[in-house]
Amino acid sequence: MMTSGLNAERAMPALARLSLKERLDRATAADTVRGLFFNGVLDLVRTVTGEEAARRCRSTISQARFFDFFSYSVFDFLRLTFTAAQALSYRRQDFDDALFQLGQRGMKDFLASMAGRTFLSFSGTDERRLLTNLPVLFRTAVSYGERSVQWTGPRSCLLDMKRDFMPTTYHEGAIRTAMELLHPQAVSVQSTPLGPLDCRFEISWE
Repeated sequence: MMTSGLNAERAMPALARLSLKERLDRATAADTVRGLFFNGVLDLVRTVTGEEAARRCRSTISQARFFDFFSYSVFDFLRLTFTAAQALSYRRQDFDDALFQLGQRGMKDFLASMAGRTFLSFSGTDERRLLTNLPVLFRTAVSYGERSVQWTGPRSCLLDMKRDFMPTTYHEGAIRTAMELLHPQAVSVQSTPLGPLDCRFEISWE
């Protein structure tokens, strides 16, 4: 008989466990994430897999409650995100798919916030302006990392992220979600790791 919650899930993939450990080892107490991202992860797990799985995810972190625009430890957010991906991958059958879904949810929640709506008002309906302003969005959402955009054509660019703790598939989901608000079809987001916490994203649309 199948049980509910995390006890019924596959074990976290070995590469994911190693990735989590490496990211935790490189984080510091100064590295923080806005509370709305924690709330979104917990709500998604609760919606997809149930309250028991959400409680088990919460048990991996120290904070009892998150205020949307307060800042909280990236140590907790990494543990929460990887545990949530494990819970969601039982349903979705793929850990990276679950990380992608979590990235989508995080970007949707941010863009629906007051800060996100302000960001969208500056970007208007211009894809190039939205992508050019993405580093500003990330500085609002997290305390760590550097991002830069280099245009390679009228409808293509490179987004470089340095010292960013989230997995590349998480960011692929987030970037695609932002782009599809303005350009819902034929968006491509491809990632190339450049180091343990560094990655390049090739973004294009038709």
